[in-house]
Amino acid sequence: MDKRIGIGIGLLILSILYLTVGPEKIIAAFSRFNFVFLLLTLIPIAFTFLVSGLNLYFFAQPVLKISFKESVTLSNLLFAINAFLPGHLGELFVATFLEKKGARLGSTSAMVFLDKLISLVAVLIFVALSVAFFLENTLVMLLLGIAGLMILSFFSLTPTGRVLVRKVIQRFFPTEKPLLEGFGKTIQLYLFEKKRILLNLVLSILRLVIASMTLYIVFLGFGLSPPIIPFVILSIASLLIGYIPITPSGIGLKEGSLVYLYTLISIPVEISLLALTIVLIINQATSGLFFVLYYPTISQYLRSFSLKGIFSPPGHRN
Repeated sequence: MDKRIGIGIGLLILSILYLTVGPEKIIAAFSRFNFVFLLLTLIPIAFTFLVSGLNLYFFAQPVLKISFKESVTLSNLLFAINAFLPGHLGELFVATFLEKKGARLGSTSAMVFLDKLISLVAVLIFVALSVAFFLENTLVMLLLGIAGLMILSFFSLTPTGRVLVRKVIQRFFPTEKPLLEGFGKTIQLYLFEKKRILLNLVLSILRLVIASMTLYIVFLGFGLSPPIIPFVILSIASLLIGYIPITPSGIGLKEGSLVYLYTLISIPVEISLLALTIVLIINQATSGLFFVLYYPTISQYLRSFSLKGIFSPPGHRN
């Protein structure tokens, strides 16, 4: 889907939510907000990026030796790109970035795929916990998560799935050398790295919990103190929607689901909507800042590997 259409759908959903709640409730709720709490959100935001960089640093070592500084920089770049692309397609950037550093693209693609698979498992853990807390309301999310995990497993762990992946990617990256050479071997290599996989899962969960604290602090700014354990569980479980390649980072879809889910822990709809919008603005501003700071690097790799071809038909590449 064209990213402009995705952004339009996301904004449309947000507009419908605001119109449904009504301007009077929105204005009344916004007047309660203490802007000092915006400064406090910088703490979990900073720690989220540090944990993301640390996770990438440890997990990438079997494929390529990179420094901690490079891993943090790459995490920042990834955050900037994913904010504008649907379905976490920015993960492709990590593979091409590391390939440029000397690793094989097939190996880096396998590493990125496994990293995202582990991140999905981390989210599914919280989806399962949300089912335990609110069975009748989140069962559909659990089923969607299981279906997504099965699809990802098919494309990575079965010969037929890997052949299909190669054919699709080679359509956009025509080359004489097999593009995903080393993909299967790298998957097998990581299967013997059980401690590294476990560490990735632990750091992924830690990153998700810390990131949810940004939104929690914003709720504190409205004078609310939601029960923290159900709040964290629902906040992270909703990230499953971000994997659906419709709107960039699940904009609109995620907010709509959370507005409903937060009613389960007695948070008013208007405050949920405002808090989610504030965090959305913070995230977009942060990603925009990173995009500007790292633009020479981003544009260089986009040109070098023709990633634009992924988002447009092959015959319309620049």
